[in-house]
Parts: sequence; structure tokens; C-alpha cells
Amino acid sequence: MKNFIKDIRIEAIDKVVKKVDNKIKERELLSFKAELAKEHKSINEYTEEEIETILTDKREKSISKIKDKSLVGLAVTLLIGI
Repeated sequence: MKNFIKDIRIEAIDKVVKKVDNKIKERELLSFKAELAKEHKSINEYTEEEIETILTDKREKSISKIKDKSLVGLAVTLLIGI
């Protein structure tokens, strides 16, 4: 029974992580397209590898920002509780 509950919990967490990951990817692609529009460039001017590198860099920056904001929120919550 414990393994069943553990498996359900892991599946639920995996679903949430995938949804968040997809949202981050979606936001980074929109951000990249916006930057291209500002520079009057087309996505066709880049190779698949270049696009993947740019999007990976943007994703890492976004995740870093999310972590920073989460840590600040946690610190504020802890300080308020004290």
C-alpha cells in the first residue's frame, strides 16, 4: 500500500514538473521570437543548434530567477513567522 501511494505521489509530482517545464519552454520561445522581431530577423536565419543553444540559455536564466524568487519568498515567510 505504501508503494502504491508513493507511486501516485511521484506521478503527480512528475505531471506538475512537466507542466511547469512546458510553460517555461513556451515562455522562452515567445521571448526569443520577440527578440527576433525587435531585431527584424527571422528564425530561419538560425540553425537548429543555435536556436537550441539560445533557448537552453534562456531556460537556465529563467529557472535561476524562479529559484531566487522562491528563496526570497521562503526567507520572507520565515522572517514573518519569527
